[in-house]
Order: sequence, then C-alpha cells, then structure tokens
Amino acid sequence: MSKKILFISCDWGTTNFRLRVIGTEDLEVLGEEASDWGIQRINIQWKKTSKSEKNREKFFCDVLIKHLDALSKKLKLALYDVPILVSGMASANIGFKPIDYKPLPFNMNGSNLLIDHFSYGQLKGLVISGVCTDTDVIRGEETQLMGAFDTLTNRDGFHCFIIPGTHSKHIFVEQQEAISFKTYLTGEFFELLSTKSILQHSLKTAETFKHLSHQSSFQKGVKHGLHRNFLHEVFQVRTADIFQKHTKEENYFYLSGLVIGTELKDLLQVQPSCQYHLVTSSALAPYYGLALQELNITYTLHHSEKALIKGHYQMYQQYYQNSF
Repeated sequence: MSKKILFISCDWGTTNFRLRVIGTEDLEVLGEEASDWGIQRINIQWKKTSKSEKNREKFFCDVLIKHLDALSKKLKLALYDVPILVSGMASANIGFKPIDYKPLPFNMNGSNLLIDHFSYGQLKGLVISGVCTDTDVIRGEETQLMGAFDTLTNRDGFHCFIIPGTHSKHIFVEQQEAISFKTYLTGEFFELLSTKSILQHSLKTAETFKHLSHQSSFQKGVKHGLHRNFLHEVFQVRTADIFQKHTKEENYFYLSGLVIGTELKDLLQVQPSCQYHLVTSSALAPYYGLALQELNITYTLHHSEKALIKGHYQMYQQYYQNSF
C-alpha cells in the first residue's frame, strides 16, 4: 500500500455512490469515483437475479469492486489492501450490509455506533449503522456529525447541528453525546411542490442567488414560513403569478424561503445558550445562512464532504489505525 494512502471513504446513498481515496496529509482527497449506482438501484438489480439473501453481500461487493478498479486505474495505484469505511444507506434493509439502528444517545467519537465488518477477496472494510429515536431515524448524517463535532475547540455545552438536504436533520448534542434530533422533509417537499404541483407553472428556476430581488423574495419567504400558516402562504405563490406581483424567478426563491423558514421555525423554541452549526455543501450554504440571519442565529459553518471524511477518519482510528 502506498504510504500516502490512509483509507477509502465510501458515501453510499439511496441514489448516488461515491468513493474517495484519503491521504495521510490533512486527510486530502487523492482521487474519487462517483456514479448513480445508489443502494436503491442496486437493490432492484439484485432482486431481478432471484438469488437468496446470502448472495446480497457478494452482489453489492461486485459493484464496489467495479468502482474501485476504475479508481485504481485512474490513480495508477493498488487499492485492494486499503480499508474502506462505508456510511449512508449501505446499512439499510435494502442495502449492502443491513444493520440495526443505534438508539440514542451516541458518543461523538462514534465508539458506541453499531458497525459490521466485511471481507470479499482482498476487499475489506466496515459499514457504519444509522441512529434512531422512538420516532425518527438517521443514516449517513451521524458520520457527518461526528466529523463536524471533532473540529470544535469548545465541545462542552449544548449544540445544534443543522444538516440540510432532501431530508434535513437538526441534531442536538449535549456533553459530547447526541441526545435528540428531528427530520424535516424540506428538500423533497420543495421538489414535489416545484415540479409536481400546480405551482410548477408559477415558478422558474434561476441560475443565481446573487440578485437582490431573489434574496429579498427568499427572505420574505423565510419570514412567512417562520410566522404564518404554511398551507395558506404556499398558495400565494400561484396568486402572485396570476396578479403579476412577482416574477416566476422571484416566486421560486419565495417558495424556497417559505419551505426553509417552516423547517427552521422550531429553532425559535431552543434554549438561548445553544451553539449552532451548519453542516452543508457550498450550494446550500447561502440559503440556510441567510435564513438563519432572519432568526438572529450565529453559527459555525462546516463543509459536509469534509465532515464526512473526518467522521470516517474517526472510525478508521478506532478500528484500523494500528493494523496498517
């Protein structure tokens, strides 16, 4: 194994798959391979084979090997003796290695998360479980949370980590343990409203969020989401178009703000001493950043991909560091 390579980070979601080779110097990404071979697609293909459950792991490993081969050729490096850390939907019941959810609380170093090792030829690694409460579940964000938390200088007290996405998460951490969380159908609901409902005819996707009228429309949506009835306000997107009060682009950003504001309104009830963190991509950061300003919330920004890699590194330290 090359001395520069530490481990391979695998983010295996419902619809997407990504491998990253992580180096020893500052956890730099030496190379990556991505595709649309998410868990759902592979599970459908596996079911078509009509093979028994014991063949599931081999079928998923073959997909993993295909991507690993492509990455190995791209980097001109042998990667089969490098441990692979897998998180996301890989541990779901339709996934690579089904694992039960870990009930809260869980430690921010990941020491009490459930894991399952795998080995297939020279391929080896582990799959990380999700976490749950009595009414909610997470798969994948627990690893991002660990990574973001590990960068903090002040780890004591009460923290809220906001992780936007198709299913946004608000995770609360106290005394270095995740103690509660809530899921919000923010991204998926916006997609349904903007592409499947009658509102689709009143919207037009804009290429930039830098235009002042777009930001103003977004902020207005956030305010209405925080303080008004969502089901009434969402229809105002259509009437604003009918009466030509707003352009379709402005309506697009108003609806985005309305949905995000509705998500964030629960934060109005959080204790004042809470320390806030936004764990997201560069694409979503401006939207949530502006929305949090409307709540007068200051926050620390964490890049979601870096947090994921850092979380995988914590698991690598626990299970592999002394083995290689």
